[in-house]
Amino acid sequence: MFREIGKAHYIPPEEKKKIVEKIRRVLSTEENIVFATIFGGFLENRAVHDIDIAVYLAKITDFLEDQLWAQKLSQKLSKTIKLPVDIIILNYAPLWLTYRALKNKIILVDKNPILRTQLYLTAIDNKTIATIHSTPYKKNPKHQSNSTHTA
Repeated sequence: MFREIGKAHYIPPEEKKKIVEKIRRVLSTEENIVFATIFGGFLENRAVHDIDIAVYLAKITDFLEDQLWAQKLSQKLSKTIKLPVDIIILNYAPLWLTYRALKNKIILVDKNPILRTQLYLTAIDNKTIATIHSTPYKKNPKHQSNSTHTA
């Protein structure tokens, strides 16, 4: 199946496909999920500690209730695929994490691709603004005045 390296697991590509299908089957039964993606290290050819899954919910109730739901779903998926699963609820996630979850991903459930795309574009806009604001202002040397005042 897969090799355990320390607490990380190396999963061959053919096994990854089977895992994705198992996860997809479980998530497709969850009525409240609008869309779901796998993101993170699972998509790369390296050992992973867990599988990161992002979900966007049609209805959010209470932060703690939704987190308990995510924890139960995580346990259900972990039992199904025999690997740790980390569930992120995008309704509550910061935009930088939403960007990561929607940039490089495998789509598992997609009941509203327009909403998924809109959320991704919002995350891109936020990333662009954050990048602009975190870049130090540099004066353009062509516009600097080298005039010296003499009396």
